[in-house]
Amino acid sequence: MSATTPARGSPRVLRLALLVCDTPNPPTHGDFPYLFRRLFRLALNALSADDDNDMLTEIDITDFDVVHRQEYPSNDDLAALKFDGIVITGAACSAYQDLPWIKTLISFIQGVCERHQGVRIVGVCFGHQVVSMACGGSCVKNDNGWEFGLTETRLTDLGRKVFGANRTSLKLQVVHQDHVPTVPPNFDLLATTSPHTLVHSLLSRNGQILTVQGHPEFPAAFFNSLVEIRFERGLITKELKEESSKTLWADDVDDVWIGKSFIKFLRGQFAE
Repeated sequence: MSATTPARGSPRVLRLALLVCDTPNPPTHGDFPYLFRRLFRLALNALSADDDNDMLTEIDITDFDVVHRQEYPSNDDLAALKFDGIVITGAACSAYQDLPWIKTLISFIQGVCERHQGVRIVGVCFGHQVVSMACGGSCVKNDNGWEFGLTETRLTDLGRKVFGANRTSLKLQVVHQDHVPTVPPNFDLLATTSPHTLVHSLLSRNGQILTVQGHPEFPAAFFNSLVEIRFERGLITKELKEESSKTLWADDVDDVWIGKSFIKFLRGQFAE
């Protein structure tokens, strides 16, 4: 794993561009800008408590609506390393849908990879899948059906290095029917729930991109409402609803741990 050139700026501030790909339902528990700010705030507080934040005191997030307003960081801002990283949110759409905004997003990701390798990218759920589409991989509906609720993902050797050498697995909320069926070119696998879903987390070999299939930004209250809505709409079975509800309030979910890993990655703190 080789690191790209880190973005230059104040060592006390991490500056991120949040590409907002949807408004999650139920909105009563917050939209993606709120949910990701909450995750990064909790993760930064945890890093500070660990005395492991290397003087980082603030995370500054700028939102870009890539669906309705087609907003993106400018090439000039990316070239000037105004942003240390880009975070791509989840979405109800499938990454393989023939939609103009998804095509534009794929093109943008490809441009960042080609021209702005000092800007790191984190992709979450749909973000994980659309990064695969942009980088020579694929995304399809999973023949194994829904993966839903608190899920334990097994870490590969590289995954243990990225997410913590003392760990063999990570638990986080997941909700997806689509998946990345194979590891894209020039990426390595970090986590899996194979045989259900092979690719749960990826790292590009140049150290620029980190992705996860799950949702570390979803708190339990949000996911509880999400379960009810999915069930009421007939999208999930009663059995799946009851099974996911059993572990909904588990206290060993690794959302903050993954948020800490995101921060370290976006700051270029992973060594080979």
